[in-house]
Amino acid sequence: FAIVHSIFSNFPSRYMAHQIALLYQALSAPAFKPLSFKKRIEPKFDDIKKTTEQATVPQLSEPQRVWLQELTAEVLQTALDPAGPASAPMQSVLAALAA
Repeated sequence: FAIVHSIFSNFPSRYMAHQIALLYQALSAPAFKPLSFKKRIEPKFDDIKKTTEQATVPQLSEPQRVWLQELTAEVLQTALDPAGPASAPMQSVLAALAA
C-alpha cells in the first residue's frame, strides 16, 4: 500500500498524484459509484498534484495529509467489508492502493 505508507510516514512520493489517479480509476467500479469517493477526490487532485510534483521535496500540507488518510482508510474499510457494496471489485482497489 504505497499510498498509505507515504501518508503515514509523512514522506509523500513525488508520484502521489499518480497513485491517487490509480485509486480514482479503481473507484470507477459500479459498486463504488454510489459511495461518492470519486467526487471527493476531484476537488483535491490538482492541489495535491501541484504540491507533490512541483516541490523540491514533496510534502503534503497537514490538511491534505489528514484528508488523504481519512479517504484511504474509508476506501479500505469499504473494500474489505465482505458484506459491503464493494466486495466484488475489492481486488482492483487494493491493487491501486498497492501501486
